[in-house]
Amino acid sequence: MSTNYSIHIVRTLLLVGALVFILSANQAYALRHLDEANSRTDSAVTNLKEVSGPKADDEGDRPQPVRALDRIKSFGTGLIKSADERRDDEIKKEEVRNYKKEVRSNLRDTRQEVRTKVRDTRSDVQENRKEVRTDLREKRDEIRTKVDEKAETRANIRDDKQEVRDENRTDRRERADERRAERREKLDDRAKKRVAAYVERLVKRMNAAVDRLRDLMERVDSRIAKFAERGVDVSEAEKLSSVAKDAINRADAAVADAAQSVRDALAGDDPQSQRDTINSKFRAAKEAIKEARAAIVDVVRALKASVDNGNEGNSATDSATDSD
Repeated sequence: MSTNYSIHIVRTLLLVGALVFILSANQAYALRHLDEANSRTDSAVTNLKEVSGPKADDEGDRPQPVRALDRIKSFGTGLIKSADERRDDEIKKEEVRNYKKEVRSNLRDTRQEVRTKVRDTRSDVQENRKEVRTDLREKRDEIRTKVDEKAETRANIRDDKQEVRDENRTDRRERADERRAERREKLDDRAKKRVAAYVERLVKRMNAAVDRLRDLMERVDSRIAKFAERGVDVSEAEKLSSVAKDAINRADAAVADAAQSVRDALAGDDPQSQRDTINSKFRAAKEAIKEARAAIVDVVRALKASVDNGNEGNSATDSATDSD
């Protein structure tokens, strides 16, 4: 019994030494010896149970060394589990470290790729900016050229429109002038026709007056001849008769001259310029007719005086009354 106890004590010390060694750097070697010590401890516990007998199954009946070995075994088992857990933790940590290293490496590679891409992108962006600036300059120049062309085109269009307006204005003025000229010509034609008709009527009346004066003068001459046959001195009347005939001829010529002046004016381009001349000639014709009429009256008065002086007053008065 004491021998086995000593053996168990030694094993216990070995187990404790193995447990202490577990805490050292060579954990794998310590764990292997710990497993061997554990198996030997199981054998010692089995021998102690056989020596103690069947009653040794109860915890209170088990010998003190056995209970100590069980506690040491439980502690060793716990240490083994803790070591396994730590080993798993170390493995996991190592995996995590390796994963972190891999992630860091991937990150470095990714960063390098990103930097490379950024540099390439910056280079591309700079090139694109240069191209865009060049394109913008070209487009600006093109737009300026187009704007200048449009401005020139607008100026040309304005000039063309102004020319068209001027031409249209000139055409309208010319057409208006032509229409006014036509209207003026029509009015002039109408006015000429009216003036010609009026002058024709006026000349006709004047000629009729001159013709009446001629007829009257012929009757007076007939009276003078009759009284001359009767022996009446009609020399004064005959003298005045010649004056009256000359006045009638002048009146006839004045009427003809006035009528001709109207015809000449109407045949010309500016009848209005001859208006004063025409009026003066018609006034002269009227005065000539009045003078001729007055000359005939003088002849009649002279004939009446001659008859009165020749004691034939009644017949002379009758003849004078008839002549009036």
